[in-house]
Amino acid sequence: MISVDQMAGKKFGRLLVLSIERGKSKPPIAHCRCDCGRLHSARAYHIRDEKIRSCGCLNNELRIQRTFKDISGHRFGRLLVIGRGETKTFKSGQSKTLWNCLCDCGKEKFVLASHLQSGKTISCGCFRIEVTKEKFTEDLSGQVFNRLTVLRRSDKGARVKWFCKCSCGEVVDVNAHTLKSGVTNSCGCYNRDQASEKNSRPLKEGYRSGLLKVMRPLSKEEIEPLRTSLHTRCIYYLCKCECGHEKILSSGMLRGDSAQISCGCMLNKGGDSFARFQSDPSLAASKCFLYLAETIFTDCVKLGIAKDPDARASDSRGVYTGWRLKIPMRRDMAWLIEHRLLSETKKHFRKPRSLESAWAGWTELRRDIYPNNWYIDKIKSLQREINTKGFKIVCIENMLTLS
Repeated sequence: MISVDQMAGKKFGRLLVLSIERGKSKPPIAHCRCDCGRLHSARAYHIRDEKIRSCGCLNNELRIQRTFKDISGHRFGRLLVIGRGETKTFKSGQSKTLWNCLCDCGKEKFVLASHLQSGKTISCGCFRIEVTKEKFTEDLSGQVFNRLTVLRRSDKGARVKWFCKCSCGEVVDVNAHTLKSGVTNSCGCYNRDQASEKNSRPLKEGYRSGLLKVMRPLSKEEIEPLRTSLHTRCIYYLCKCECGHEKILSSGMLRGDSAQISCGCMLNKGGDSFARFQSDPSLAASKCFLYLAETIFTDCVKLGIAKDPDARASDSRGVYTGWRLKIPMRRDMAWLIEHRLLSETKKHFRKPRSLESAWAGWTELRRDIYPNNWYIDKIKSLQREINTKGFKIVCIENMLTLS
């Protein structure tokens, strides 16, 4: 067996040793060139004992041989495989076999087997050209798609659009793809009619939305003086808030995730705001808790702030069942972090279908999809941001200075 110092210039497997590098406390390293052309470095003892015989290309070739499947003569879409092509080595070092394919149009193309078997490549490119031509040349004039009748091709825009007339009489330019796929089925009147139908469904007396309770629907005589300010297509109701005030609202304003939950009294209680914190530094510096509470709704949690969370739980009318987080901090910082977290998790808002009595806190319910660590990391990140930039700057960036 030759010594390490004699390895330079000799070949071991596919590796030609160019030089040997010795370190003070490290084993000698052999710098080699592989038959495939790549440079490779490894421990000299491993190369001498032929534990390493290539830069990795040999293992790739052996793997290809083990998993190789001859697909010659198979058809994939418009492509007929007529033979095996060359092996292509990618930047990652992985080698894959290309297959020579004959398209129905007469052209040849080299394609990866994975692209053929997955359906990613079904032609030499002629199929895409034909589809594009068909899209540009297909005449939809006179055809009817739901409420839209195609009159002619539109000259507006670079994409193929068609000038259509809706059954309500409006005219509109519609993209050919959305027209044929059914995504667009009217000028917009269909959605308006659906919303109008939903809003016209009567609500029962006693129906609750937050603090509001429906007393009775308004008669035509009562709506007539308000015609200039109200849409008479909707049903309007006289509602009474728990604060004692009455308010006229449509059925659409009492339904859905954006339903009104008070007469406006909740916005006028003199609660936390940027202006109040600026005018009252003692309130801004007072201590409170930012909390995440478990609720009677098993799939959602409640985010909020309170000076005394246990007292807040007793006021929740039985909704709170336990605590996930209770973090003490300044009131102004807790208020700002609560706003940011509620804004970031707004898409996971969870409105309960029913409550035993009106409870205003349901607007801060969120689906329980994030672990506690996510909230803790977010809170720490927001605290660092507020301490670095300052409370006022962060409020301005989040447009909270008007609240």
